Amino acid sequence: MTECPSCGRFVGPSDTCPHCGATVHRRLSLRVTKALALILALGGLLVPWTAATRAEPPTLPIADIKSTMNWAYRRVKGTVTRYHTYDL
Repeated sequence: MTECPSCGRFVGPSDTCPHCGATVHRRLSLRVTKALALILALGGLLVPWTAATRAEPPTLPIADIKSTMNWAYRRVKGTVTRYHTYDL
C-alpha cells in the first residue's frame, strides 16, 4: 500500500495524493530489482573471465624455475634436447 509522505493517507496507484496534492515517489518494482541484480551478477562474472582469458602468462628462462614455483603459470620457450623415459 502506498501512503502519502505529507498527510499519511492512502494514495493508491496515483502519482499525486488526491487529498493534499503532494508528489508520491514510487519504489522500484521487484521485477526491475531482479533484472538489475542479474545484470550486475553477469557483469561481475564476465569482467574477470574476460581479463583471465586475455592475460598471457609471463615467459621466463628454464634457469629461473625454482622448486617453490609449484603450480605457477609460466611459459617456457626452448628446445627439448633430451628427456626421461619411463618403463611401465
